Amino acid sequence: MSKKICIITGIILAVFCAAFVIFRGDTYTVAVDAAGSAAAEDYDILTDHGESILKIADKRISGGKLKITLRSVAPGKESLSVLKNGETVYLNTYYVHRFGVITENHFWGRSSGDFIIPVSAVIFLAAVLYYLITVYRAGMAKGLYSYVNTGNLAVVIFVSLILAVQTVNLITKEYGGFIGTVRDVLGSAGSFAFVILPLAAIVSILVAVSNINLMRKEGVNPRNMLGFFLAVLLLAGTFFPDILYRFLRTKTNVNIYNESGAAVFLLTAVENIVYAAVAYLECVLLATVIIAVKAARRIPAFDKDYILILGCKIRADGSLTNLLRDRADRALDFAKTQKEKTGKDIIFVPSGGQGADEVMPEAAAIRNYLVEQGVDESNILVEDTSKNTYENFKNSMELIRENSGNDESKIAFSTTNYHVFRSGLTVARQGIKAQGVGSRTKAYFWINAFIREFIATLYAQRKKHIKVIALIFILTLFTVTLVFISGLF
Repeated sequence: MSKKICIITGIILAVFCAAFVIFRGDTYTVAVDAAGSAAAEDYDILTDHGESILKIADKRISGGKLKITLRSVAPGKESLSVLKNGETVYLNTYYVHRFGVITENHFWGRSSGDFIIPVSAVIFLAAVLYYLITVYRAGMAKGLYSYVNTGNLAVVIFVSLILAVQTVNLITKEYGGFIGTVRDVLGSAGSFAFVILPLAAIVSILVAVSNINLMRKEGVNPRNMLGFFLAVLLLAGTFFPDILYRFLRTKTNVNIYNESGAAVFLLTAVENIVYAAVAYLECVLLATVIIAVKAARRIPAFDKDYILILGCKIRADGSLTNLLRDRADRALDFAKTQKEKTGKDIIFVPSGGQGADEVMPEAAAIRNYLVEQGVDESNILVEDTSKNTYENFKNSMELIRENSGNDESKIAFSTTNYHVFRSGLTVARQGIKAQGVGSRTKAYFWINAFIREFIATLYAQRKKHIKVIALIFILTLFTVTLVFISGLF
């Protein structure tokens, strides 16, 4: 399915909805609770304009309800009152549109046949979701290591959220015509933000504790506080509408209870825009976690010629830190499994230069460890000049080409699990075909790594995310305006 087909589907569904509602909408049945054994004749039905706008086509008692069938006569607005023994038991407003459609309570309220509107909304959202999933799967087929995949998955999650809310409302018959469907769509993000709030609060506390632990072990710097800053931002966004509501309520010159007032319009617009934006950002964060975990857990095919071991800081005596030893052990484990499964040996490529505070290059320290573990030095190719991940891959590939004499070698790389996705992005940018394996690490590294990848995703795909948030802003403002205008008639 293409984007063009989605647009055509939306247009066809909109035209069909309009035609169906016009065809069915010239009559409307009102159901009023009927007390005891009352007969239909016990009720008087009054309208402000006689039968010039609405005609009482029928009234009857059925299932403990007084059923009043209305038929449209001419466009206009009409108040309908139902009295029993002189007392009003029902009062509501009805609108007759140009094409004879009767709507209840709102200008775009409930009407006969209006169930087709949420049904069509679900069908359209399902079509859009199917298209988005095909785009996401096509991106994943091209390669796991891409921020495009994270952005595509975020949109898939966001649309799935809206579709889920609409489907539940449809199944439970909690819908109210066109304006009700619009409100349901508006409320989807708010529902998600409300449901996720307790979890967000718990996660925020865990992130704060994790960041404190990280800073205690790795030093105090802004990069190690990213999780805390993000948690505060998401919580502030979630609570901002309520704070605004409480602020406006204290202003004596602002009436937040007038449904057609500017204050209510402003509050509703801000609330839904903020909730939708926060919900989308939470979807991006969730997508980042999913893709990062996928990258860390994916096991490459056991057909590799070389496996790179990405270096990091070593100890003062030249031995490996726990983090670096785990990377080397993960490479050894992969090599052992490959040998057992396929009988194919692999060449180790430890990579990493010498820092100013290190006694030897990181690659040399890794080589020494590999030899201690029984690896023959002839199966080790040392790259000891790189200073960062980009150079790890660039310089290692030059050595591999010299050693193999071609560019057809099959390559894997070993790094810490939270670093697999970022490393994969680096190798993909260089046009190198390589797959990563991840070694375990402390939980506090994972949390901050997810936040870093989330921010990197937002930056790398900033144009796409800006467009999505701008579209959310425009559509939310448009739908809030529709709801507001509907209340003015």
